[in-house]
Amino acid sequence: MQTSCWASIVRAKLSPRISINREIFRAQTFLYTPKRGTRDRMTFEKWLQAFGKLDYVQGTERPDVECILCAVRDDDVRVKSLKYYQDDLIFITLNLYPYNPGHSLIVPTRHCLKFQELTKEEILHLSRAIQGLQLMFNEIYSPHGYNIGINQGAAGASIDHLHWHLVPRYTQELGFIDIVGNTRVVVEGLDGVMKKVQENVDKFLNSEFFKGFD
Repeated sequence: MQTSCWASIVRAKLSPRISINREIFRAQTFLYTPKRGTRDRMTFEKWLQAFGKLDYVQGTERPDVECILCAVRDDDVRVKSLKYYQDDLIFITLNLYPYNPGHSLIVPTRHCLKFQELTKEEILHLSRAIQGLQLMFNEIYSPHGYNIGINQGAAGASIDHLHWHLVPRYTQELGFIDIVGNTRVVVEGLDGVMKKVQENVDKFLNSEFFKGFD
């Protein structure tokens, strides 16, 4: 089947799912499929998305705050917070519109826009925290790999507060819902993920762990 045909199937399957059941926006879903051709894989990866984020980006669900991440940092009641770690230099929160279970944002406590604005202390602390998160998610989910990165400015950042994304990834993972037949869907709600990270984070991100990076 041509790639364009796969794209048509994806679009046809996504639209009714999104309109019928918006609660899937609040679920973290990933799927495994049998191996397919390279072009098919590229098509599915193109359609990989965090459902519900469009409403946020367009402003229909964006809280009326100057900086959403500063509001999370300060426990502002106007925003939904999934923060599970905070210290003087950083805080960490689950992504409200995740790509996979455990998708986290690692954020400097100090509001800054660009990587070059960070101090040496902040860079080292952020890097060590990312190592600790990988150790934690290795124990919780045993992923096969990670995406770790920053969107800055016109490169795609939707929030003007520098932050890292850490996304656990899995072999043959192509999307979020059962787009075509012969798939297996695994769904875990944000509450379930939050419970797991809260139970485990202190074992990995603690004062002794950060001292070991000095």
